[in-house]
Amino acid sequence: ALREFDVTANQITGTIPSSIGMMGNLTQLFLGFNDLTGTLPTEVGLLKLSSLSVFRNDLEGTLPGELWQLSAIKRINISGCSFSGTISNLIGNFRALQELHFDDNRFSGSIPLLLGLLTNLVDVSLGRNQFAGTIRDSFSRFFALESVDFSNNQLTGAIPSRLFALPNIKSIRLESNSFDGTIPQNVGNAARLEVLSLQENTISGTVPPIGASQFQKLSELQLFDNQLSGSIPESLCHLVAEAALEELSADCGGVAPRIDCPCCTVCFDASLTSRR
Repeated sequence: ALREFDVTANQITGTIPSSIGMMGNLTQLFLGFNDLTGTLPTEVGLLKLSSLSVFRNDLEGTLPGELWQLSAIKRINISGCSFSGTISNLIGNFRALQELHFDDNRFSGSIPLLLGLLTNLVDVSLGRNQFAGTIRDSFSRFFALESVDFSNNQLTGAIPSRLFALPNIKSIRLESNSFDGTIPQNVGNAARLEVLSLQENTISGTVPPIGASQFQKLSELQLFDNQLSGSIPESLCHLVAEAALEELSADCGGVAPRIDCPCCTVCFDASLTSRR
């Protein structure tokens, strides 16, 4: 019986047939990087999929309610399409989910509260959509989480501090939103963090002190186009000098720099970059 169907990157056109629901033994369906049109058929929910990939197609419309019945799903990638509508709280049924890629679509509404139940997640990407509202700080049990991308949305409120307490977090991308408040004081606790992108928000206050032994794996820190003031911690400058921190940006340029940063690799003029 057919368990895996993979036609990735084959320039396939047309729609996904509803008869796909008859492939009862299928556990892995890979249709990504084609020229498929139409919607995701409801019959997908009849399958026992552990992996579903339809990324980079011309698919559109809302996600069928039957999709949330895929309780065994571990990986779902629908990025780079034109899906719209909201994400159902029934996403909480995806308890085995490890990879969630809904980025680069037209989703709106809020980030579902029940996303906080998906504690097996390793990679979550919801960037480049139209999500609004706040992100609930419910990440305390996400011990496997390595990458978070909520960038390029319309999100507001405080940055979830529990992200920086996660033992395996490597990449946090929150840029191009309207997050406010301050950078969490525990930001330096993310021992494995490699990328932290906070640019183009309305974050204020100062950059918290960073211990000499913290951020040892950090290679990219983007802070420009915010309301940050004060000085960049000297320990971050040491990381730049050691060539460990390859990219460090802030609003340290122009005739009236917002923040003092003698070691930034790029200094932005806040009077020119600010969107606010």
